Amino acid sequence: MNIAVIGIGGIGGYIGAYLAKHYTKTNEHTITFIQRGVHGETIANQGLTFIAKQTFITHPHAIYSTPLENNIFDIVFFCVKSKDLESTARDFSNHMHANTVCISLLNGVNNAKRLETVLPHHRILDGCIYVSAAITAPGVVTQKGGSGLIYFGPTNKKIRDIDTQIFSILQQASIKSELSTDITTEVWRKYLFICPFATMTSLYNLPIGVLIRKPELFNQTQSLMQEIVNLATIHKAHLTTNDIDSAIELAFKIPEQTPTSMQLDIYAGKQPELEVFTQYVVSESKTLGIDCPTHSMLLSLLKDVIKKQVYHG
Repeated sequence: MNIAVIGIGGIGGYIGAYLAKHYTKTNEHTITFIQRGVHGETIANQGLTFIAKQTFITHPHAIYSTPLENNIFDIVFFCVKSKDLESTARDFSNHMHANTVCISLLNGVNNAKRLETVLPHHRILDGCIYVSAAITAPGVVTQKGGSGLIYFGPTNKKIRDIDTQIFSILQQASIKSELSTDITTEVWRKYLFICPFATMTSLYNLPIGVLIRKPELFNQTQSLMQEIVNLATIHKAHLTTNDIDSAIELAFKIPEQTPTSMQLDIYAGKQPELEVFTQYVVSESKTLGIDCPTHSMLLSLLKDVIKKQVYHG
């Protein structure tokens, strides 16, 4: 298999590091990184340094800012920023054959649908990953937390042989993974945790552990979660109040000072992925004719915070 990982940030860096570490030794599959800028140049010259409990440096078989004309890939992992998903898929379509499989591991719950719109003739697998990782220097990705567990699968629940083969490829590279027959529920289950806390931590600029221990903010977080469960149900994801309880339990277990990536982006003056989180819930709920009063109220307040932090520093 000729495998491409597009975007060697936190998620792509995690997957790419382990794939390259294993398969550049066995050469059973070819691993190619697609990454622009100084980060990509540094990886090309010095390798990718992956820092976790065990730190290692790995070199993919190839790394390009854009793939060469004759590069055709069998499996493509999309790990880019949400705003770049469609444009990246269009640009990459010339580097796929009829049976190329595309896997989205971005934050959010509509990425598979977005890829299907751009690549209607290819097999699209949805997915999510439980990892906290980020670029910490050019050529360096640091895992800060999370098990690294990947859930992936087809949205129509029909598993094919190629899906099982991808599962084996990940497992052999020591990447924890589950091939799911209900990937829609798994993606929404992760979203049930990350979306409310992205909203709340960004609005109040408090870490998850501090926020969840304040009664008023705890109640607001619960309201956000219930609105997401309501929306998920319409999308045929099987979430219940038990999932809310599990998400809250997880929030109490993680290190108290844990921030979210959207919070970090906003208070660093960067444009956040609001359209993936709070804005998506409000827009999708409006489209489907259901109420989400807490999300709507907090979105308005959050936009004011972003305007102040991002545009005025």
